[in-house]
Amino acid sequence: SDSNTSPRDAYLLARDSAFFKVAMFAGDRLDDLCHTKFNEILRYPDGEGLLFNHTEGKTVRVDRPNVFGIRRVGNPTICPVTGLEVYWKICEELGLSLTSGYVFRT
Repeated sequence: SDSNTSPRDAYLLARDSAFFKVAMFAGDRLDDLCHTKFNEILRYPDGEGLLFNHTEGKTVRVDRPNVFGIRRVGNPTICPVTGLEVYWKICEELGLSLTSGYVFRT
């Protein structure tokens, strides 16, 4: 990130960018996407995508999860997988836990 960007602003930009990239490629309800937890995301074995297993939200429940995958795309500017990886890297650099809780934290 730019050396003039505060850690807070870098976090917000990365979070929001990742959120909208995932939303665009997943076609999921934004409210349900907001409820995504870290333990509901698995990386494809080849590293080329992510599998989401939503278990809570307005239209999903534990007994009726919403499972979908997103794949890496060639353009990293719009790639949802790259967007999440950048967001997670910034979280790690800021010392934010990536093991539990909601992915898109406020």
